[in-house]
Amino acid sequence: MNHTPFPSSRRRLRRLAALAGGALLGMTAALTLASPASAHHPTVSGKATCEDGGWIVTWTVTNSERDITGEVKAVTVRPDGTTVDGIAVGDTLPKRGNGVLTGVQKVDAGATGASLEVTVKWIRHGKKIVNSAKGWVKLEGKCEPETPPTTPPATESPSPSPSAPAESPSAPASPTPPAPGGGGGGPELPVTGSSLGTAAGVGAALLAIGTGLFFFFRRRRVRFTA
Repeated sequence: MNHTPFPSSRRRLRRLAALAGGALLGMTAALTLASPASAHHPTVSGKATCEDGGWIVTWTVTNSERDITGEVKAVTVRPDGTTVDGIAVGDTLPKRGNGVLTGVQKVDAGATGASLEVTVKWIRHGKKIVNSAKGWVKLEGKCEPETPPTTPPATESPSPSPSAPAESPSAPASPTPPAPGGGGGGPELPVTGSSLGTAAGVGAALLAIGTGLFFFFRRRRVRFTA
C-alpha cells in the first residue's frame, strides 16, 4: 500500500517553510541594522535652581560612545523663546569619559518646566548614524526675586542748642567814701541800720542800769549818816 503524501500537502509544507525562513532572515537583518543605531545615543540631563527671580537650568549632554565623537545636528528648547547658551548646532560631543557639553537656560519664574532635545550624528566605519535624546526638568516651588533688607531710617542728631550769650564784664565797683571823722587809712565798711539800732539799745540799757545803781547807793548813804 502506498503511503506517499498527496502533492498538495507537500506544496503547503514548502510554502510554510519558505515563509518561516523569510521571516527569520528579515528579523535578523532588522536587528543587525538597528543595533548600531540604538547603541549610539546622547544622554541629556538638567538641574534647575532659582536665581535673581527666575529659573536657571543647567543642561549636560553625554556621549554614549567611548571611541568616537559625535556632532550636534539639531537643538530644540522649551519653553519657546528661550535659548541654551553653550550647546549649539555644529558643536562636537566629546567621547564618553573625555568630557561633556554643558549649557545654561534662563526660564521665567512662572514656568512649570523646561526641556532640551539634542540630535547627534556619528560616523562609524564610513556609515552615518543619527540619534536624538530629550531631557525634561520640572520647575517646582516658588521662584521670587529676593527682597533687599530694609534699613531703619537714620536718626537725626539733636541740633546744638544756641549758646548763652557771653556775659559782659561787670563794671568795677566805685570806692565807698570814708565815714566822717575817720582817719586817713583805707576805706571803712559802711555801718548798716541794724548795727546802729543794736548799739543804741545796748547804750540805753547800760545808761538805765547805771542810773539805777546811782540812786540805790545814794539812798543807802543817806540812811547811814542819819
